[in-house]
Amino acid sequence: MRMKGEHYRFPAFAIRTLVKRGAFLVIQVGNRMYIVRDVFADYMQKGGEAFIASH
Repeated sequence: MRMKGEHYRFPAFAIRTLVKRGAFLVIQVGNRMYIVRDVFADYMQKGGEAFIASH
């Protein structure tokens, strides 16, 4: 998450909050979460209007 934040100049804590809210898809392995680069870039461009999280 830190690397994505640095690349997009977006705070890492904000990315963690979005992941906890289910704002975009992530791959979770154990306690690690991997963000799909294309999905995150799309979320940043469109502001999340394309993905509807369901719990």
